Amino acid sequence: MSQPERRTPPQHILPAILSHWVAGLRLALGIAWLILVPAEMLGVTSGLGYLILDARDRMAYDQLVAVVLAIGAIGVLLDGAVRVLEERWGRQRR
Repeated sequence: MSQPERRTPPQHILPAILSHWVAGLRLALGIAWLILVPAEMLGVTSGLGYLILDARDRMAYDQLVAVVLAIGAIGVLLDGAVRVLEERWGRQRR
């Protein structure tokens, strides 16, 4: 006489883990953005990291500052998008 296997339905699990999943996504995007730009400085001929080195080598400091500001703006936009998801999905959990 064995007992039937008890399963937790996905409609109970997903809402419970959603806020943690979004927090992990936010951290992962931040770390990926921190790694991506310096990685583009190593042996490639395109990308924002390459543009920083190229502008530095040409002494085009106005372009260098513009690229650094663009990198910061993209990072803020990525974080803002994940925050919107966090707020939207966080409300469903409450």
